[in-house]
Amino acid sequence: MSAVKVDSVNKRFADAQVLHDVHLDVPHGAVIALLGPSGCGKTTLLRLIAGFERPDEGHIAFDGRNIVSRTHWVPPERRGIGYVPQEGTLFPHLTVEGNVRYGLPRGSRSGRRVQEVLDLTGLSDLGKRYPHEISGGQQQRVALARALAPGPALVLLDEPFNALDLDLRRSMCEDVIRLLRDTGTTTVLVTHDPGEAFAVSDQLAVMQAGKIMQYDNPERVYWKPANPSVARLTGPTLFLSGQCLHGHAVTPLGTLPIHASCTPPQGEAWIMLRPEQVCMAGGPGTNQSSHALSLFSHGDPTGENRLGKTIAARVTQRSFRGDHTILGVSVAGAHVSLRLPSLSAPASGTIVHLIVQGACMAYAMH
Repeated sequence: MSAVKVDSVNKRFADAQVLHDVHLDVPHGAVIALLGPSGCGKTTLLRLIAGFERPDEGHIAFDGRNIVSRTHWVPPERRGIGYVPQEGTLFPHLTVEGNVRYGLPRGSRSGRRVQEVLDLTGLSDLGKRYPHEISGGQQQRVALARALAPGPALVLLDEPFNALDLDLRRSMCEDVIRLLRDTGTTTVLVTHDPGEAFAVSDQLAVMQAGKIMQYDNPERVYWKPANPSVARLTGPTLFLSGQCLHGHAVTPLGTLPIHASCTPPQGEAWIMLRPEQVCMAGGPGTNQSSHALSLFSHGDPTGENRLGKTIAARVTQRSFRGDHTILGVSVAGAHVSLRLPSLSAPASGTIVHLIVQGACMAYAMH
């Protein structure tokens, strides 16, 4: 039985349809990420689960118990959830201890529970301080501690680290998710950062325009996106025009195997690779025994786990980005953008030999 089950949920605000027939199953103890651009409906879905909004249609159940339907409604305070919004919304006139204590039911505001949660979130020495006396990252930990104090079975995180610097945001997110896993807490995280979503989630729901376009484990979402929109939302992409023939795609980069999970269109199609699948022959990343190659080749209908043939290309553009360099190359009449480690990136005008690792995805041209 799922910890949370969302079934056929629709939501409108005035004339705008915000959610379209959304289905979502969240297993017990799992960490689920809702990933998508601003305005795609992620926060609205989270607020429906929390009970801050009511759906126009559909059902939501916790542990098989109906909490939202056409005839039934359980208010937020009776759903047993912890909610951490984008802004921690701490009370400035209360200390850290006071803010955490506020999250407890009136009859159980024990100092022992407050101290337990402060210890759990690494705030043991900050209990007497006020919000303005601690950092932004510490404030978000206080908000999390307040949400955890009542011992909820479900925690909802609505981009709680969005205001932090990128490196701090990702490290804090990983620390917090590790803590929630240690306590066995089912977690739903809203984010627009693919790196954050991939790093912490067990299952990833990619949303766009109020719909869940793919719900799967992070590796399958990345390597085998359900459609071009999912591909673009989850990382850098390389799209080529090609012809699909007998489980392979004929492209400017050669003939490539198509993932077996993909149902390719007949004839002309868009062929999708991740840029890191294309590298220089003999350069870094061409080790046939690498884990990445085994991922690329998973589901290859040919059953092969080897590199394809090399193809000559000319470097036409070069953009240094620090640890990597973006190369524009001309190959077989096509212009392709590649990402290579800066130490091995050739100069403009150089003739290079490219090789593609693993399988590709193929999509119909519309």
